[in-house]
Amino acid sequence: MLNPAAAGLRRGQGESGTDGDSAAADADFADQVDEFDRHIRQMVDDALSVSTWTAGERMSDLEERLEREVREAVAYEAGKSGVLEMVRQSFPDNPAASKESCVETVTPEQIAATLRSVLFNGLVEACDGTRVSYDTLPISVIQIGLCMTTYLDDGEPTSVGHRLYRHDMVRRHDNAEEELMAFLHQRARSSKPDENGDVAGISDMMVRAIMEHGERYLLTERSKKPWRMGHGLPYPYEMMTGSGSGKIIELSLDLLPKLLGEHKKFVFIPSETGDRALRTIANALQPLQYAVLTNTKYIIDAYLRGSYRGKYSVFKPQLIEFRDEIASKVVVGVYKASRFSPGHIFYAHEDHVHEAALIAMADSALQEHRGFPNLIDIADRLCKSTFDPSAIAANVNAVFAAQGEPFRYLLERSTRA
Repeated sequence: MLNPAAAGLRRGQGESGTDGDSAAADADFADQVDEFDRHIRQMVDDALSVSTWTAGERMSDLEERLEREVREAVAYEAGKSGVLEMVRQSFPDNPAASKESCVETVTPEQIAATLRSVLFNGLVEACDGTRVSYDTLPISVIQIGLCMTTYLDDGEPTSVGHRLYRHDMVRRHDNAEEELMAFLHQRARSSKPDENGDVAGISDMMVRAIMEHGERYLLTERSKKPWRMGHGLPYPYEMMTGSGSGKIIELSLDLLPKLLGEHKKFVFIPSETGDRALRTIANALQPLQYAVLTNTKYIIDAYLRGSYRGKYSVFKPQLIEFRDEIASKVVVGVYKASRFSPGHIFYAHEDHVHEAALIAMADSALQEHRGFPNLIDIADRLCKSTFDPSAIAANVNAVFAAQGEPFRYLLERSTRA
């Protein structure tokens, strides 16, 4: 069953028949779900019988089944030709559908015109970020880098970076025993979440939230181009739930309406999604085809259900307002740039969603095998070359060696031959 919120489908939509037919269909659907669940449980039970596993030297015996399973799965997936028709039929009665919901096909001439007049003319600016952390017992160093660029060489690309340093030093005082106890307490506290699920210090989730905020800040406040292209969700989970920092939520709810609600000319493309229903619809598309599905209120609803408790409950009214004013106008769509590439997901404002789809598809058509926007990849490569991730570890290890401790603080895996 397709995800009702993301895909814009509900049980019974696109089906004809009496109430009895609908009840029978629902019962049949429930039986299929039960059968699937039983299948999963049986696979887990089989996997837990380690005595029945195949010996390492005989793993080649499993190749025939591997080939058969993959072949059958691909054939089954390719046979789901009714997905797009089901999507089309769902639009009229779906309250989450946008006024722009549709399935459209574009021409190679439209792709070429968009490349020539919009992308290669420097009217689209893309931003991407990178992060790397080097964690040791005495100190953890975290580096975040952001790059924003266009195709038109009208100046240097925007590149900004920042480093964070986490250590457990405490303010010195006269009582050495108390200082030592405070030091050990901080070490223990930074390893365990508190009653709100927060971890003292800087978690990887918080680092991602800071990076995502930085990307959206550059697109909002620093870009002067009419079109802004971002990587990922417009409002990622890490940002919108704070990741342990109420300040991140506060800044997000102030920043995002400027880009998403006022500027409106944006397109966000994630590399991947856990929503397999969206991926199914995307892969059902023909080359140079796109579909505008529903608004994205369902994303914020999921955040509201899972977060905003305790000290973060103060932000709940603001997030509800954000959902109703902003997310209700931001739509999710899918597109496919070539017959070799997978389908991808995009997010845009419903007032400009068709232009956004063309921009995403045209830029993705430059990479026929990937079908993913080339401009985002360029920003990513700029980040990785400007903010070399290997330099941090080398610099920290050099200082350790100079202090006479070349190996003490290295992780076991890093010293394996």
